[in-house]
Amino acid sequence: MARKRRKKISKGAFAAVLLAAVPAVLFAYWIYLGAKVSRVKTGPQVVVYDIPDYYKLCQTGDPLAEIDRIEEGFVPEQIVIESVGINLPVVSVSLEGGTWEVIDGVANYAQETSLVNPKDGNVGIYGHDRDYVFLPVKELKKGDEIFVFAKDYKVVYLVEDSMTLKPEEVDVFYFSETPVLTLVTCDGVFSQRRFIIRAKFDRIVQLNCN
Repeated sequence: MARKRRKKISKGAFAAVLLAAVPAVLFAYWIYLGAKVSRVKTGPQVVVYDIPDYYKLCQTGDPLAEIDRIEEGFVPEQIVIESVGINLPVVSVSLEGGTWEVIDGVANYAQETSLVNPKDGNVGIYGHDRDYVFLPVKELKKGDEIFVFAKDYKVVYLVEDSMTLKPEEVDVFYFSETPVLTLVTCDGVFSQRRFIIRAKFDRIVQLNCN
């Protein structure tokens, strides 16, 4: 029985197949880069005043006994998470067109969420998943301390839980009857998910920042 001879692919045909595959590879890479770049929006110039040094000059006082006198709350100015090496200024960002802009290199406070206070509400702070911003929050463990500074106060939150959600699950920033802090960053190869840290209020300390 005669054997069927295998057809040899010519060098020209092989080159044609290779060239046809290149656009598909480049397109996939372009999509990947697009997902990365789309997370960085060009925002207003951020003036990073030296809050860390300012607070280093403060003397830590005792936990407030009369926390009821803090009625309105205050905007976060600095977030420090010593266990994972985060120390960032917080920039306030308002909701526009149904989304919050993400300013790189800082932590972003979602203005439409709650003010920092010891009574109730949900303080929403988010940032890019870069090693110099919020990528380290994925290493947080239950019980880790998160410090939020503002108006000569140091507020301490304790990590309760972490989860991964879809971007459209915005209820993560909904109001809470108990005071909580919610940290959000991107997750997944194409940043198609959101990594969430939920922390509960522990205590508030008034600082002596003369």
